[in-house]
Amino acid sequence: MGQIKNYPPVKLFMGFIFANELYFIKVKEILINKFGTLDLESKTIDFIYTDYYNKEIGKDLKRKFI
Repeated sequence: MGQIKNYPPVKLFMGFIFANELYFIKVKEILINKFGTLDLESKTIDFIYTDYYNKEIGKDLKRKFI
């Protein structure tokens, strides 16, 4: 039978794809309120690798990591 183990704390890492940065800002605020301050936030980059999300999210997509 298995044993219960204690694990060290981990970092929450998330990637976002968005068309409107205002949505990202709002979600970031919600996450900060729930999980605490950010350690790192990437710069915003163009998401030009596929058009798979265009129908659902829109065109000229951006990507960011926190």
